[in-house]
Amino acid sequence: MEPTAKILCVSPDPLLLQTRRWILEGYFQVDCADRLQEAAAMIESQNYDLILLCYSLRAEECRQVHDLVRVRAPRTQILALTEGSNGCAEAYSDLQMPVGQGPYALLKMVVEMIAPLLAIQIGKKARRNVSHSGVEKKLPPGFVRNEAESVPLRRVKLF
Repeated sequence: MEPTAKILCVSPDPLLLQTRRWILEGYFQVDCADRLQEAAAMIESQNYDLILLCYSLRAEECRQVHDLVRVRAPRTQILALTEGSNGCAEAYSDLQMPVGQGPYALLKMVVEMIAPLLAIQIGKKARRNVSHSGVEKKLPPGFVRNEAESVPLRRVKLF
């Protein structure tokens, strides 16, 4: 199975959650939480590459999610969607994006944010294909050798 990024979308609005799931689930594993307690339980029990915060969350909710993620999984990226003055403060996210930029921009931003994390996961998986003697085993399908970095990478075609 190829490495897949895991994303948690957090919003009190079920319609917004479903829309974001439709946009992202063709490329990533997507979970959704419409209550802060549910999001906290999911963050505690699972590993996410990215947390997507909705502009409909209150600042205190954004802070709570941010604080939990930074303690539980400091490498997890947080993307906050904004709409006008609504949305999480910059202090509670790694990046912010106006929701009006549309679904393609959201997909592009998510890919840019998690690409470094996927490269690390792919590298770890590929290193398992080296025997104890240091002789490289055959790489799994979809992996290629990047001669410059000497790290196996996966070719990704999203569009």
